[in-house]
Amino acid sequence: MSDYFVAFGEEALIELFGEAFVNLRSPKPQGLNFDSIIYSITKQPYVWDKTSFEQNQFVHPYAGNLYFNAARANNLDFWTAAAYTAWGAWSWENIYENSVTSWNDLITTTAAGIIVGESFHRLSYAAGAIWEPLLWVVSPIDGINRLLRGERYRYTAPQNLEVIYAAEFLTAFSANERIAGNISDFMALAEFHPYVVYQNPFGHKTKEPFDQFTLDAMLLTNLYNTMGYVEINGALYSWPFFCNTRLPSSIGINLNYRVNYFDRLNYSTNATGIFLRQQIPFNENSVDKNYFWWNVEADFVFLETSKVDNINFYNIGPEVKLEIGLETERIAVRASGEFDYVFPQNVWHNKDFIGVDFKILPWLCIGVEDLLICTEGDVRNFTSVGVKVRK
Repeated sequence: MSDYFVAFGEEALIELFGEAFVNLRSPKPQGLNFDSIIYSITKQPYVWDKTSFEQNQFVHPYAGNLYFNAARANNLDFWTAAAYTAWGAWSWENIYENSVTSWNDLITTTAAGIIVGESFHRLSYAAGAIWEPLLWVVSPIDGINRLLRGERYRYTAPQNLEVIYAAEFLTAFSANERIAGNISDFMALAEFHPYVVYQNPFGHKTKEPFDQFTLDAMLLTNLYNTMGYVEINGALYSWPFFCNTRLPSSIGINLNYRVNYFDRLNYSTNATGIFLRQQIPFNENSVDKNYFWWNVEADFVFLETSKVDNINFYNIGPEVKLEIGLETERIAVRASGEFDYVFPQNVWHNKDFIGVDFKILPWLCIGVEDLLICTEGDVRNFTSVGVKVRK
């Protein structure tokens, strides 16, 4: 029972720290006010706010991650931690933040905070096993609780931990075309592209459900412009089937949070749905070395946020994603396409990716890839080449 109180206390401290930080940056600090809290809870209407895209889609998911891991780092389960995240989002909007309560902040802080939080919590295990200071970078709340529990010098990774990761360093050449305005430009950028998978999606050997989390991110910059995206997927209750054949497969519940930050192509999605994936080896002796794989998702976007000319829009709608890949001892190919159509704004988003890696060493590749991201009226294409370090 003490873990519940410790988690609640840590969550309150996080929010108090956040409230103090906001007031330090405010020209008119207000602090906690009992009258405003009562008004906010009992009378204040909820709105869809006009806060900056960056704050709504980066700061709020990270705050939700802290609420979530205040519970997870204290040995509470996934769904209990999800409840703590929902409480943290509501209490911040109605108690600690002295402003209008917004629907989009409640949804994003809770939904994105859960998926980001669970991903960071799991990846902190791998980070701590590789190099202990990395744990503090990935999930500082996990690091703090390890210190409080006296576990700093007796850290052990969980059993059955398997992490696949890649760090890609590439030079990207970008072409931008704004169809509506007939504008195009080209630029060269440096690209850093981490890709991390917690649990091999085809390495599960039993018939019991399992979870898997994936972090895929890309940062591009030429010192004048910064662009990129973050995509976090959570596969919950993945149900393996064909376990006793040479066609490993699984189906399950999919959660994802995506943020795309490319000039006018700024949008994020909170979505959930189902997925189906399968691995097809070339022959019975090459299951782990030479195979073809595919993955398909069918999701419902319960909150899409986009920024057009500094105006925020909020939408819902369907989303589909298809991924295919080919893996051999010498070459790896991965291609994906995702498409959603959201309303009431009635716009579509499309992102396509294809990459080819030529393996020089088991952990080193030369890679070439192309990313196309577009919506109505805007297209941006990135073609990249560089070095990829993999595990």
